[in-house]
Amino acid sequence: MHPRIYERFERICAQHKWSGRVLEVGTIPDQKSLLRMRCLEGVREKLGLDLNGPFDCDGIPVVKGNANDLPFEDNSFDGVLCHAVIEHDPFFWRTVSEARRVAKPGGLIVFGGPAFVELTGESIRQRIAKWPITRKLAKKSRVVDCVINSTLCFRVHAAPGDYYRFGEQAFKEVILEGLDEIQTCVMMTPPRIIGIGRKPLIKSAAA
Repeated sequence: MHPRIYERFERICAQHKWSGRVLEVGTIPDQKSLLRMRCLEGVREKLGLDLNGPFDCDGIPVVKGNANDLPFEDNSFDGVLCHAVIEHDPFFWRTVSEARRVAKPGGLIVFGGPAFVELTGESIRQRIAKWPITRKLAKKSRVVDCVINSTLCFRVHAAPGDYYRFGEQAFKEVILEGLDEIQTCVMMTPPRIIGIGRKPLIKSAAA
């Protein structure tokens, strides 16, 4: 994980109070584990999950498991972290659903991954459309057409597969849909995205 991404995770997560049990889905056995963030130093328990488990990450247990079917009971964790996993997951929506399932009501859920963003092509396209000469040039030049109709995203990095890139709209309306206090952050070039939300509290029958 790039140091700037880790720092941004830390900054975003530090805006919230973390306690109880915290799970990281897709834990890597080194200092880049999100479970090592300073804002998690006071939590009661840290646990990792990875397809290559089980192993020990300097005192943090990491169990073997698939994110599509987490081996934990409903409402088990006060926080669930997941970065650089869903783009490699052909059924990422199952992982998203499982993170929601194992998070307690009021628990925090954080996802990160490669993004795509709108370039300046839209404003360029609008300017080109105003002038007959530039319109004709755009039709004839593959380079101009490429600039106008392209966007930017992170390279393919199969591990072993690489299936998806996510826009900010996808994070807000799909991955974090239905959560409270949703916050997203797109950063770096090529872009990455981090999104956080809180699982809604269960409303009592009397409410």
